[in-house]
Amino acid sequence: MWQTYLDQAKPFFITPPHLVGLFLTVFSIVLFWSLVWKGIALWKAARKGDKFWFVFLLLVNTVGIFEILYIYIFSEGRGLVAADKDLEDLKKEMEEIGVRKT
Repeated sequence: MWQTYLDQAKPFFITPPHLVGLFLTVFSIVLFWSLVWKGIALWKAARKGDKFWFVFLLLVNTVGIFEILYIYIFSEGRGLVAADKDLEDLKKEMEEIGVRKT
């Protein structure tokens, strides 16, 4: 019974082979892009203790849009700029306590 339905539907599901390769390539790139941003955002939310953002970013998939917004806008650190500032603060503290550069 199902075979007759599948046979009737075959003309509607024919996809040229070059489009299948293109789809798999685009899908792989989007998947990699999304996983990288999601990993960074989840790590940052966990380190900051933002439970709401962690659960939200874990459950909602937006191809990295909310993840990028969280990293650069909603989190207090403001992305990579904060890491440079933290490094400068650490260097000042080390100089104050007398640690010398080697």
